[in-house]
Amino acid sequence: MSRSGDRTPMIESPAEPQRSILVPLAFWMSLLSSATLFAAVSLAPRVVEWHAMHLATLDRQQQLVRIERQIQQLEKVTHSLEYDAQFRKELAAGDFSPGDLLASDVESPNLPLVVPWYIPALRALSVSGDWRRRVLWLAAGLCVFAFVALRESAEVA
Repeated sequence: MSRSGDRTPMIESPAEPQRSILVPLAFWMSLLSSATLFAAVSLAPRVVEWHAMHLATLDRQQQLVRIERQIQQLEKVTHSLEYDAQFRKELAAGDFSPGDLLASDVESPNLPLVVPWYIPALRALSVSGDWRRRVLWLAAGLCVFAFVALRESAEVA
């Protein structure tokens, strides 16, 4: 029992410190950035190779379309030679030569060469060198920084 004159003030326990959301957010952003940099270095050779293969495929498709149009043009000339008497007369008169018919330019599709913005950077990362090594060191440094400087302090219970 306490005496009425002996009152000790109650010491209030300190309020829990407000946990800032910035520290965990910075932690996860550092880890995400580190993983992105490491993935860029790891996947760069394959992405560059895929892009080169994609450009080669587009070039072959354009060649295929050009050849198909040439075939269509030659089929029209063949059809005209077989069934159009007027065309045969003009050809026999020498108004134009068969070589002109065969060598005429066929309109081919020209798709613009589109190189995504990230391909030049990935080309630099796809070969061994200082740039690739620096990016790997940066990724490792961000990972270490996240676990050392941005870790949450353990609370004593």
